[in-house]
Amino acid sequence: MKITSIEVDTDIYPMAAVQAAAYIFIQDNFIRIEKGKKSNIVIVKAKSSGSHFEDGFFNELLHQTLRLRISENSRAIRDRIVIQALSSASQNAAKKESQSKPASEDLEADVVLEQEIEKLLKEAEEGSYKTDPLKISVPWEETDNSKSGNDVGDSK
Repeated sequence: MKITSIEVDTDIYPMAAVQAAAYIFIQDNFIRIEKGKKSNIVIVKAKSSGSHFEDGFFNELLHQTLRLRISENSRAIRDRIVIQALSSASQNAAKKESQSKPASEDLEADVVLEQEIEKLLKEAEEGSYKTDPLKISVPWEETDNSKSGNDVGDSK
C-alpha cells in the first residue's frame, strides 16, 4: 500500500472543505486527517497502486471550498425563501380552516352521530341472537336454493 501525506493550509482551506474532499476519496483510499498548528495533514493509504491522489484531492478541495463559500453567501436569501414558503403554507392552511364549516356545525354532527351509536348499541343489547331477519345464521344447505337443486355455479 502506498502511503501519501498531504499538508493543507488552514488559512486557505476550511476544515469542513478538507473533510468533504477527503470523503469523496474514501471509497478507494484509507484516509486520516490530523490537525497541526497552521495546517491539516491528510494521510492517505491507497487501496490500490497507481493512485493519483494528491492532484485529485486538491481539485476536490478547491471545489468543496467554493461550494462552502457559495453556501455561506447565499444563506440569507435561502433562509428568506424558506421562511416565505413556510409562511405562505401556513396562511393557506389558515384560510382553508376559516372557510370550512363552523365549529358549531361540527358539534351538532357529533351529537347526532353519538345518538345514532347509542341507539344501535341499545338495539344490539335488546336483540337476541335467535332473531335473524336476514337468515344469516341458517346454514347454506338449509336455504331454499339448496332444496331446488340449484348450485351456486349452475346457470338456468
